[in-house]
Amino acid sequence: MKNFPYELADSVYSKLSKDELLSIYKKADLLIMDADETVAPNITVGLANEIFNHIILETLTNKEFDGNDKTILTPHQMLSKVYHQIKDSRLAPKKNIYRYVLLSKLFFNGLRLYNNKITSQLLAKLIHKKSNHKKILKIVISTLTDEKIRSLFEKSTGGKSLSRYLYSKDEVENSLYSGVKGFVSYVSRLPKRNKNLKKIMISESFSVDGRIKNCKKQQLGLVEHYTQIFNLSALVSNQFICEKDGIIRDVKINIQSAEDKKKFAQEAIAKYKSKNVIVMANDWEDLLMSTLPEVKLVILRDPPKGMYRHATVVVKDGYNGLII
Repeated sequence: MKNFPYELADSVYSKLSKDELLSIYKKADLLIMDADETVAPNITVGLANEIFNHIILETLTNKEFDGNDKTILTPHQMLSKVYHQIKDSRLAPKKNIYRYVLLSKLFFNGLRLYNNKITSQLLAKLIHKKSNHKKILKIVISTLTDEKIRSLFEKSTGGKSLSRYLYSKDEVENSLYSGVKGFVSYVSRLPKRNKNLKKIMISESFSVDGRIKNCKKQQLGLVEHYTQIFNLSALVSNQFICEKDGIIRDVKINIQSAEDKKKFAQEAIAKYKSKNVIVMANDWEDLLMSTLPEVKLVILRDPPKGMYRHATVVVKDGYNGLII
């Protein structure tokens, strides 16, 4: 890749040599990680996908929702899963791929009921019964943050508990991008100077302030599992304020902009008196915190092309190539 003279491993590109990177690893006193699409797929989007999958199954195929051994799925992955689940149902397109196209449009554009007879007729063709059609249209996938989030989940679940859709620590850990946990552990173990390495994570996804457990007696939640998985010093995220059974009663928004991420990064740098910071991120909303003067290394996972110039290392797939 242009301006990245070193290929550390397959699809891992660096502006610095291995020796230069190792020197930064050893001096680092703070690691700031953006969670969403950097360490794993966005957990809140994954939660919305689980709800969508549940409604699709119950409404269109009359199958029971299986919440066992979930992983956090991107919209493309979930759409593929839904297709597989309906292949033997009446929705199977057989020779008519038109229904698949309609389902794809529903999934990626969000489900809305427009006052448009043509749209209604097309959707009715997909699901056959207008009663089902109206039920599915209660879900809106396209808005997943800020004040819309509570309405989304209340409408999607009919006000019922979220607990059936939440993730255990193992399910979150199984969803991590390849090599990311090993790399974080590796940087944390480097001798002497890194004994006091602080690790914080910033996420626009949500945590759940409850002690909700599944039938396996595993504690369920969302981004709060990252605290244990990565042994974090701090986690800053948005938050569902829930009853004990998982019903949402309020939402607390801490992170909704690049400025918010920069503010929390600056607060962490000041708190820990950090001078050598590593940032792991992936998108434009991470730019402001990535350009702080204390940041010595910026690792971006599959970023937009325009962000390449702000990266020290670009990771297109797994993080294993960063272990030197």
